[in-house]
Amino acid sequence: MTISPDVIDAFGSDGAVLLRGVFPDWVDPLRRGIERNLREPGPYQRIYTPSGGAGRFVGDYCNWSRTGVAYDHKTDQLEDMPDIDAHRADYRLLSWDLEPGDAIAFHFLTVHGAPGNLSVNRRRAFASRWLGDDAVYAVRHGETSPPFPGLEQRLKPGDPLAAEEFPLVAA
Repeated sequence: MTISPDVIDAFGSDGAVLLRGVFPDWVDPLRRGIERNLREPGPYQRIYTPSGGAGRFVGDYCNWSRTGVAYDHKTDQLEDMPDIDAHRADYRLLSWDLEPGDAIAFHFLTVHGAPGNLSVNRRRAFASRWLGDDAVYAVRHGETSPPFPGLEQRLKPGDPLAAEEFPLVAA
């Protein structure tokens, strides 16, 4: 897959882009993996649906080996999130209608989210973090999402991210 210069420029200026139809071969394995994670939760599963809330919002992290192909981040070092919903006109909000196999790529510092699913249809989503081949390990203070317990004992700052938590997708 080749990403056009226009998409690269949009990512640089907007922090997020739609990549249409880039993962068609992942759809069925991920469906099966999500079903497995719901039946057999991993050690980092979290239910985000409030007690008595409608639907079910489940997060389950660090599951590459379980899917076959899934936040709250609290620290004193970050600014509080503004109330975007109460001031929507103050922000440039990006959104797309997606089909199976589509992806949204966004910079990790880009505020992102999705409203609750109010339809009668089930919504499944898969999130992954992608890194360049030049990415190296760095110590981050506070809670990370997803968690990587024990990574600090296997890697030292500046080491390449050569660990099972960071599978090589393409060379």
